[in-house]
Amino acid sequence: MATFRLTRRQKRLLQRGSLAILALIAIITIWNRLRSSGRSDLSRFKVSNVREILPPRKRDGCLATYEEENIVIIVKTSASGDPGRLQVQLQSSLRCVKDLLIVSDLDAVVDGYQIHDVLQSVDPAIRDHDPDFDLYHAQLTLSAQGFTPERLGDIFRGSPKVAVLEKYIALQMLRRAYEEMPGRAWYVFLQSDTYLNWANLVTWLERMEASQGLFIGAPNVKAGIRYNDLSSGFVLSASALHALATQPAEFFAAWEKRTAREGSGDMVLSLALADVGLNVSGVWPMLGGDSLYETAYGRAGAWCQPIITLRGIDGEQMSELWGLEREVEQAGRKARLG
Repeated sequence: MATFRLTRRQKRLLQRGSLAILALIAIITIWNRLRSSGRSDLSRFKVSNVREILPPRKRDGCLATYEEENIVIIVKTSASGDPGRLQVQLQSSLRCVKDLLIVSDLDAVVDGYQIHDVLQSVDPAIRDHDPDFDLYHAQLTLSAQGFTPERLGDIFRGSPKVAVLEKYIALQMLRRAYEEMPGRAWYVFLQSDTYLNWANLVTWLERMEASQGLFIGAPNVKAGIRYNDLSSGFVLSASALHALATQPAEFFAAWEKRTAREGSGDMVLSLALADVGLNVSGVWPMLGGDSLYETAYGRAGAWCQPIITLRGIDGEQMSELWGLEREVEQAGRKARLG
């Protein structure tokens, strides 16, 4: 009687697929748990008490195969953001990421990670004279006077000028990723309130072809224009990022002038990529544009689909989701050993 044997790669993919299904079940469990308990107060998760939520960062709990993947994670934050939430993200869903770049509108250091001010690359004629950058210069002044990231966040959080600066960050973070992390296969862009399931991301991307020009995210339509919702995260293949980043200086100069007229960073980035032939394609619910409370698990086609990102996740939710991921991994290891 003939027998069928799985190859080593097939076994590995089968194991990861099983973990993806288990992770989805775990996310449903935590969704119900958090929904019944209500949303948490984000202000409780400052740098001073973040270590009460998570143990100190270490890499020994990460699978070696994940660290070898050719993926860069880029996190966008701002001086007006909560560094405590970013710290939770770094110690939970991003702790196994080897190649990590954090971009912002102000240089800073959080939990030992360097945060890069990408607005330094904007044309000085715009950056130093346009009223859009009044907040930027105020941040620089206070930072030079010794104000900590926590104090800066408390001062500027809620300012309408924050969204204005984010429009200019959008393209600059792509250029910085290309400069700082060249030669990678995939570039994954997140915000500091985006939860990433790293295992699901790696499993998904190894089935994709980075030589193709791919811009994958959570598409939306406004005034007949298709654009990507940056808060859910998005993925650019090496080919796609190369196509944008290698445009002549005149391309970026024109876009820096046009940015003031666009309504959001989402629109700036999507339209600039469209100018080089890259239109966003969606993979709902993997990069679905949903928060923990909005994900429609009962919607047709959603069941048993792996979740890669969730948006609008606060520090406590991030910590609990990470803990459940670890429980699922441990259960999977025990099942394989048993």
